[in-house]
Amino acid sequence: MHGSIACNDSCPRHVDLSVFDTNNRRMDSSVCLPPGNYLVKPTEQVPTTSSEDYDWFTDNNYQSSTANPADGFSITLVAGQSINVALSGRPGICHINANIDLSCCSCSADDIELNIDSCNHQTGRITVELEAEVTTNPDEVITATLTLADSSNNIVAHAQRNSLLNDGDLNFSTQGMLSAGTYTATLILSGPTCSDTLREEFIVSTDSCTITQPPNENQGGNNNPPPPVPPQQENQAGVDFCCVWMIINLILLIITLILIIIAFCAPNQITISLAVTVGVLTLISIGVWLFLCSHWILLNPNFCALLKELILILAWIGTIIIFALIVALIAYFAGFASGSCLVLGLLADIGYVGSILAVLTLLDIYVFRCP
Repeated sequence: MHGSIACNDSCPRHVDLSVFDTNNRRMDSSVCLPPGNYLVKPTEQVPTTSSEDYDWFTDNNYQSSTANPADGFSITLVAGQSINVALSGRPGICHINANIDLSCCSCSADDIELNIDSCNHQTGRITVELEAEVTTNPDEVITATLTLADSSNNIVAHAQRNSLLNDGDLNFSTQGMLSAGTYTATLILSGPTCSDTLREEFIVSTDSCTITQPPNENQGGNNNPPPPVPPQQENQAGVDFCCVWMIINLILLIITLILIIIAFCAPNQITISLAVTVGVLTLISIGVWLFLCSHWILLNPNFCALLKELILILAWIGTIIIFALIVALIAYFAGFASGSCLVLGLLADIGYVGSILAVLTLLDIYVFRCP
């Protein structure tokens, strides 16, 4: 769990997130947590206002907004789940980002095998070995119980083992003497944070000395809760469309910057009108791109990724313009007559790109609230 903050001296220097159980006990997030309900909230006191300045995210997906993150963010963990919970807030002049990784404990009854040790045709009995494979939770002791019952529910073989801490799996077996018939093997796991059950049927034939399983029966009865529903999948066509549109906007922007310099160095009605027309068209295209791709076409995480890429590219373009301006100033003071129009054009370019960059940054902070 870690966090960062950018603000002045009135803001907290560092913010961490912690996880608490339903009894408000702080849990250790460095190990897996038992399945259940939890509350994530800042460890330190954070500034608040009357507005909902804080946003909660899970795996980069926006969940809710709040005025006071100390109230906590509720989350339910199921066995085997891993999730990242993030808090992003801009109360007043502060800028707070913090996140925490949570994982939920799990164990699973993986497999049951019934193998023949020996077969006696005269007595009609088969000596078998019943084997079990278990994936345990290394943070706790798991009790595994393995039984084999006949069609009348009589137990003909039984074994029980406890896992050890820091062990990732458990294998054990037991022997039994069987006659012909159908048998049910059951593997039950129980522990403080997880449980599981697996059942398999076996058909024993003493005539042919074989053990088979009914069709489609070797699937067990896994009682673990179902995995969490995966987040909504993005339409790849929408991602491609908005990405291409962003590239077109950048091309229009570069054309505008070139036309602005031409308008300053060769001022006439055509060059000035062309620079203004393309510049306005670029602004309209970027505005429509922001509206459609953020609200209708893309999911929030993918749009945020594109927006941050656009801001980064604009900052890079602005840096190049500043470098070119420095070169133009050197040329101007060195006596090159054309240097003055180039300086003015580059200054106008900086103002144009800087304005777009400032607006996009403000929208990122106060409207889209990308983490």
